[in-house]
Amino acid sequence: MNYSKFWITVNDIKQYIYCPRIPFYNNLLSRTGDVTYGMLAGREFESSLNKSLLTKLFEDLIYDGYKLVKDLILFSAKSMLRGKLDYALIGRHKAYPIEVKYSNNPGIYKIQLVAYAILLEESLKLKSTKGYFLYKYSHIKMKLSCVKITSSDKAKVIHIAEMIRANIIAGIRPDPTESRAKCNFCEFRNFCDDIF
Repeated sequence: MNYSKFWITVNDIKQYIYCPRIPFYNNLLSRTGDVTYGMLAGREFESSLNKSLLTKLFEDLIYDGYKLVKDLILFSAKSMLRGKLDYALIGRHKAYPIEVKYSNNPGIYKIQLVAYAILLEESLKLKSTKGYFLYKYSHIKMKLSCVKITSSDKAKVIHIAEMIRANIIAGIRPDPTESRAKCNFCEFRNFCDDIF
């Protein structure tokens, strides 16, 4: 078996941006991290959404022939990426990822949208040049944000996937995030003996 090419998840890409150690731990340890408050709140927010609300938010695209699809599982043998997308707008020639976030700053998750755009292009053969965040935080009203996705954004995702693979193959734990404040909310905080 060629271990230089194995599946990397979209979640691994997202977590790498938060801290490069998280995908290393996720892929090498038999135990997954603890579920955080943010994870639980995000799941609750997503489960509160209904299709009629989403259809109304994207009515112009749906009117133009796009179909709203929930929980789309995507794989790409080309980039060896896989993931489960919250929602997608699928058209005849284009597709757009939609991610639901419990956050007041969904832009920090752009890399995740970009990874899903790659998966839509490679697995469905549809162009994907933008994506959407549907988000809310605490008592803030739900908002919709459109994000442009460029070819350099996509190249960054592929580079991150290669870095994750290289660290895992070499068995080298990457350096932690520079922001120690993130460590306080990390599901793997107990694994970083050089920090705590």
